[in-house]
Amino acid sequence: VSAWCGLLIALIEFVIIIALLASHDKFFAYLEKNKDKLSLSTGAINTFRKVLPLIYIVIAVFILIEVARFFFLRKLRGKMVEKDEYMSSHSQQMRSIEQQERALQREMAPRKNFLGGLFSRSAIPQHVQPDENWYASEPLL
Repeated sequence: VSAWCGLLIALIEFVIIIALLASHDKFFAYLEKNKDKLSLSTGAINTFRKVLPLIYIVIAVFILIEVARFFFLRKLRGKMVEKDEYMSSHSQQMRSIEQQERALQREMAPRKNFLGGLFSRSAIPQHVQPDENWYASEPLL
């Protein structure tokens, strides 16, 4: 929105320059005619007449700045949309990887029996847990 407002402002400034250039004599005739109502002296009007080319240049620079701002903001918006799309796809990939890791952890987790894990290895204290090869070292009968 801000970029498009810049174009609107540049257009208004351009219209002001065109209007001043087109009716330069009428504008100064109006100032001379109404200088008492506008509290202007003849010297102020003459000074304004001399400075008017500088005012045209300043307004033209403002127009260029607004147009440059328009193109800069459009380019910036394009880059931000591109980065947002990249980050969105990247975050979806990360979520997919995290879901796969959680599923793998669930598969690898020890299963609890129907009594809620009372007889699982984790329920037996570490110093009481049997040796892994206990069945090979002792005869069953």
